[in-house]
Amino acid sequence: MGTYISKFEVRLKEHIVNAFRAAGCAEATRFDQSQSLSGLLDQCSDFAYQHQLVFLIDDWDKPLSNRLDNESEFNVVKDLLAVFYSWLRSLPNLRFVLVTGIMRYRETSWFTGQDIQDLSMDPDFADLLGYTQEEIKQAFAQYIPLAAERMHITQEQLLEQLKLYYAGFCFDYDASVEVYCPLAINKFFSAVKSKNKVPYFESYWMRSANDPSALLSYLLEHTLKQAELKELYEQQFTLSYAELTEANYCGAVKFKQLLVQAGYFSIKSIAGIELDDDDEPDYPEHRRFNCAITNKDVEKGFVPVLTQYLRS
Repeated sequence: MGTYISKFEVRLKEHIVNAFRAAGCAEATRFDQSQSLSGLLDQCSDFAYQHQLVFLIDDWDKPLSNRLDNESEFNVVKDLLAVFYSWLRSLPNLRFVLVTGIMRYRETSWFTGQDIQDLSMDPDFADLLGYTQEEIKQAFAQYIPLAAERMHITQEQLLEQLKLYYAGFCFDYDASVEVYCPLAINKFFSAVKSKNKVPYFESYWMRSANDPSALLSYLLEHTLKQAELKELYEQQFTLSYAELTEANYCGAVKFKQLLVQAGYFSIKSIAGIELDDDDEPDYPEHRRFNCAITNKDVEKGFVPVLTQYLRS
């Protein structure tokens, strides 16, 4: 446990120091990183109190999700993160904070309160972190015909294949907004900038921050039921709004919930509405959702992980 925890704490403190240095804190170069995390944050407080800071935090839960097979390490990481987020919540003059992640854990309560807005399944923000079809047509208008020409296909065929490989991400409760993985699209069209390169539909998603560590960590500690394996083989299942949004304890994470929240599977449509009364309004919490493998890029990364589990 000591090696993982110590490395995590060192990297966390390095990220904090680098972020403050990038924000213009000259004193950050003199911060003593050998101190405890709370001691380091105390050094940051003077600058933080004097400025209206913006915090952008990606994959906040990854250090926790990577330890689903080790509850003791999970708890130590949770305690370290609690120190940071408690400090962050204490700052009186924050300008803006955006936190992204995959899982919610009952052991944490840092993202609750009247000053926190959960955008996870809000249709108004569903395209915040991905490209829509129209955005791709506009932003890459000069590259689309070049890519199609080099690949000896029509522009329509190119767009169809891009959608098949890199679109499909949908997380809003109206099942109305489908987005493309921006990393994959950027990587694909970057090849067009070189006159000698021919772009092709490579697998990019698993090579980004979406490594299979959280999924593998879960599978190390859980045995899948036959019904779950059947659903995975068919690459589709349904989940309720509550199942998609509920927070879990470390040892009680649900597999299908993990698959959707991690992006392996995505919402494809509304499967039905569960009402106790026919006159009851159609609120999102009454809905069930059809979920399926997100796209071909994700499938290429997911299948080997599942195969490795079945062989172990």
